[in-house]
Amino acid sequence: MRSLPRQPDLAVGDQSNASESDGNVEKPSRKVAAGGPVHTLSGRLGDIRLSRRGAPARWSRRAVREGGGGSREEREKGVSSMRGILACMLLGLCLLGSMPVLAAEREGSLPQELAATQPPPPNEIYVAVFPFWSRDERQSEIGRACSMLNLMRHGFRMAPKGSSSLAAVARRTDTALRRDPEREPLARLQAEDVARVGKVLGAQWAVYGEFGELYTESEKDGILRRKAGVLDLRFQLVDVASGEVLYWSRVRDTSSVGGGLWAPRATSVERKLVTRAINSIFDDISTALPEHYTGGEVTSEEVRQLLEVLEK
Repeated sequence: MRSLPRQPDLAVGDQSNASESDGNVEKPSRKVAAGGPVHTLSGRLGDIRLSRRGAPARWSRRAVREGGGGSREEREKGVSSMRGILACMLLGLCLLGSMPVLAAEREGSLPQELAATQPPPPNEIYVAVFPFWSRDERQSEIGRACSMLNLMRHGFRMAPKGSSSLAAVARRTDTALRRDPEREPLARLQAEDVARVGKVLGAQWAVYGEFGELYTESEKDGILRRKAGVLDLRFQLVDVASGEVLYWSRVRDTSSVGGGLWAPRATSVERKLVTRAINSIFDDISTALPEHYTGGEVTSEEVRQLLEVLEK
C-alpha cells in the first residue's frame, strides 16, 4: 500500500518545513527566551510562542501582537496579581457573615424618673451587686461581672465596705444572701430581698437581674453558618432604704455577632450580647446622675477576665 507523505508538525518547528503555497506561515525557528527554550511560528499574526506540547505558553494579546510572552518581570507581576485576587477571595470567604446584624429592643424606666430622685454623685453611693439568675433558677455571674465593671467605670463604690477585691465583694454578698432567714434558698430574688440584704451589707443602692433567655444558635448564611445569640435580660436598680425600684430595664437582643470561617464560640457570643446590653443600661443611668467622670467603655474581654476570678 502506498503511504501518504508525512504532514509537517507546526508545533515542533525544527522538524519540518511549512508549505510555501500558504503565504501565512513561514519556516519555524527555535528561540531561547528568559523562561527557557520554546518554539515560535512566524506568520501574519507575528511570532506566537508555543510550548513543547504545542499549547501557547502565554495567553495574552500582547504576546501575539509583539511576538513574545513578555519579560520575566511581567510574568512575575501577573502571578503576583493572581495571588492578590486569591487572597481577597479567601478573606471574603472567612469574613462572610461576620458583620453584626443588630435586632435589639429595650423597655423600662426613663432616665428622667431617676433624675427626679436627685441622686448624689456616684462616688458617694455604695452599691451591692447581687448575682443574676437564669430562667432555670441557676446563678449566672456574667450579669454581675458586667454590672460591677460598669459601676466602677462611673465611679460608684462597691458594698460591702472594706472588701479587698471584686472577688471578695462577690463572696461576702453571696454569704449574706445565704444567711438571710427570710428568703428561701432557691426562690427568685425580689426587690424586698435585695433591699433587706443590702442593708446588712451597708449599701445604699442594690443591683440585681435575671435572664429570661441567654443562648446561642447557629443559622445558615449562604454557604457558611452564622452564630446568632438570643438574649432576654431584666435589670433592676433598687433603693435599699425604701425598697423601691429606682430604675428598671428589659433588653431583648437577637443579634448575629459572628460567622464565617472564624466564627466565635457560643460563650463569646453570649458574653458580647450581655456586655453590650448592660453597657447601654448604665449609659442610660449615667445621664440621670450629677456630672461625674466616666471611664472607658467596658469590653467583653474585661468581662471575661473578671469572670475567671469570680468563678474560681
